[in-house]
Amino acid sequence: MRVQAGVVGNIDANRAEMATLVTHSQGATGALQAAQTGNQLLPLQA
Repeated sequence: MRVQAGVVGNIDANRAEMATLVTHSQGATGALQAAQTGNQLLPLQA
């Protein structure tokens, strides 16, 4: 139950971080934007 509570507690933090990363990636264009977005999403998948 502690692990589940930790996971649920991290959802809001991950959501906020994801929004920030996506906002920053919007400034890039083309292949650079795709690469940056992919790199930024990798840590959130872990």
